[in-house]
Amino acid sequence: MPRTDPTTPPPGTTGSAPVSRLRALDGLRGVAAVVVLLHHAFLTVPVLARPYYVTEAADRDSPLVWALIHTPLHLAWAGTEAVYIFFVLSGLVLALPVLRSASFSWLEYFPRRAARLYLPVAAAVLWGLLLVWLVPRDNTASRGLWMRARPNLPSWSGVGHDLTLLGGESHLISPFWSLQWELWFSLLLPLYVLGVVLVRRLPLWVPVAGLVAMVTAGVFFNSKALVHLPMFAIGAVIASRLPELTQRAASIRPRGWAVAGVGATVLVTAHWWLLALTTNITVLRFGTPLALLGATGYVLTVALCPQVQRWLETTPIQWLGMISFSLYLVHEPIVVALAFLLGPGSGPLLVALAVPISLLAGWLFYRVIELPAHHASRRFGRWVAQNLRSASTFHRPTQPDAVP
Repeated sequence: MPRTDPTTPPPGTTGSAPVSRLRALDGLRGVAAVVVLLHHAFLTVPVLARPYYVTEAADRDSPLVWALIHTPLHLAWAGTEAVYIFFVLSGLVLALPVLRSASFSWLEYFPRRAARLYLPVAAAVLWGLLLVWLVPRDNTASRGLWMRARPNLPSWSGVGHDLTLLGGESHLISPFWSLQWELWFSLLLPLYVLGVVLVRRLPLWVPVAGLVAMVTAGVFFNSKALVHLPMFAIGAVIASRLPELTQRAASIRPRGWAVAGVGATVLVTAHWWLLALTTNITVLRFGTPLALLGATGYVLTVALCPQVQRWLETTPIQWLGMISFSLYLVHEPIVVALAFLLGPGSGPLLVALAVPISLLAGWLFYRVIELPAHHASRRFGRWVAQNLRSASTFHRPTQPDAVP
């Protein structure tokens, strides 16, 4: 998921890694958020959406379509795989301050985190409902499989799913599917931290291999929780080994990082080049754990490679990182509204309009909703923690006076 908490460690933490490295992770979030935006814009084109619903390769009669789906070009709009990057990043970023601070306040963390997620989500639901009301929808076959799944108006139960997150989403804003797992991870963070502490003496590849195996099992047993929750754990494991990884990475030359980047790209797009070779479901299921390995490779490269960090720390990329969560929340209703307004066959024009409009809307949402919500969540967390501590002190039994 895009940025929902600052990556800079809180004041007073110890053993901090360089802030520049963490800022680069914000930049990675921004790039991944744009990939999700392009993903939904491209899905309005029926021929590009079809492989997401039907297990078949694209028609080779259209070389451009085939290349966009089955080659590394798919990286530009690999929305699901970009979410895997968000999950690994969230695991790293949320676990890092806990592992670095001896005085981390769980009393403050839980209410702050809840407010940080729910306040922007509630505003995004209203935004989605507004655009559905303003732009009439029709679900004719010519719209394509993805567009036909966009609801005219969600039910009250669907809106309830969107507002609570724990039960899934209504397809009003389909990116909410990832926030369900983000929220569960946030609630279970103490267990994740305990887990990485218990395995910290093992070689890094051991817990990572175990977690990837869990994801693979989740794919084969059709368990969404088993697929997605271990992804956060990989980020938490990385957070626990960051100083060690930084030392080891110092000896890697630029050519080595280039090879790592190519390898990560091949892994992230694994499902799509496998689909060009076979439609065997068993084989294609391995695309998810391979994509997770690629997403982990990207996160490690950004966290450890100075050359990549410098690019991701540039002002435009940092701006994308700043608005990434807001962009993630607001872009899909815009894409869908434009698709219905422009009509079938408007793919290139839709992309050309959706990207700048969504970026502008994301920035406005950040300024008007997300930033105030961020400040409010910090105040709320402190207020809840202080009141709980006061109540605990007030009700604590006093010791009887000693008998002389």
